[in-house]
Amino acid sequence: MSYIPHPKGGKAAKPASAAQTPANPDLSDSGSPVSRHIRERALSLSEILVLRLPPDIELLGRLILAGTLGLLYGMRGGGKSLLAMIIAYAIAGRKFVTPWGQGSGDAVCYLDGEMRIHGFQERLEQLHAFNTDEESKSAVREKLWIVSRHLIGDLVGTLDTEEGQKSIEAYFPPKMRFLIIDNLSAWTSGGGEDLHGWQAVKTWLIQLRLRGIAVLLIHHAGKGGGQRGTSAHEDLVDYSIEVSPMFLEDEPEATAFRVEHKKLRDQLPHLKSPYSFRIRTADGAMRFSAEAVILDSQKQLDLVVSLHEQGLKGKEIAKASGLSEATVSRRLKEHRESRPETPN
Repeated sequence: MSYIPHPKGGKAAKPASAAQTPANPDLSDSGSPVSRHIRERALSLSEILVLRLPPDIELLGRLILAGTLGLLYGMRGGGKSLLAMIIAYAIAGRKFVTPWGQGSGDAVCYLDGEMRIHGFQERLEQLHAFNTDEESKSAVREKLWIVSRHLIGDLVGTLDTEEGQKSIEAYFPPKMRFLIIDNLSAWTSGGGEDLHGWQAVKTWLIQLRLRGIAVLLIHHAGKGGGQRGTSAHEDLVDYSIEVSPMFLEDEPEATAFRVEHKKLRDQLPHLKSPYSFRIRTADGAMRFSAEAVILDSQKQLDLVVSLHEQGLKGKEIAKASGLSEATVSRRLKEHRESRPETPN
């Protein structure tokens, strides 16, 4: 993990304007046959259907792709930041996290605007201690970058002003593909909850998307349980995740929460089920696990079949769903037996 100092004696680097930013850098920079004259006009359906596009760049399974925007929200103290750290670590360290999938090993920048650096450092140490893969540990040391407002000792900037955006962008590490903003309230002058302030943030997020940078916004839930402030927050994002605290009678000292995907722009059937996360610390290491919250056998069957139809095998389905291999085997057997026999 690395901390990024501000450039000494220099001005913050100016981010590319909408005019300077390619309409789709992945298309223009990857040798794609998509030419500029096609990008700068409306296309007919016949053109769209034959258009050759570069494949999506997966950062964490099929949920977090390069250029996607996500929202993770929940009540105070409910586990939002812990979950965001796990996601950041998995992407930087090429680790698998249920239910999302494999991390890519790309550079990640974590903007922390609230925590004391001592507590933040302790969490990262515990998370790092749980990783037994030396190659992964070596990668994450170089690819996970931290911008701590407490450590810097300055406000740094806010996301709802152009000046603040320039100041914050000066901290971005080279070749960064994933940015976590923890949290929207801490990094905006008005808490990021009113529509006017959100418009400035929204424009900046679109610029990052056009540069191929994925962003995960951390936000507080309101009294009703939904994300706090204007509903426009969820209009732009590709996915939103609600985190709800849970109490475990068998392990009351553990941090536990329920994760539900409230919005999924892409077709990801296995994420329609809620998942329960359990995080505990032992011997200086943060240990965590996740499993699908399946209310009945039919939902288990639907989940297993969905993953099977995506090409996953038994062990892979168990890993992605949080179900045991025995349960996966039973459900696959039920699925095979329920299909009508093909006549000879």
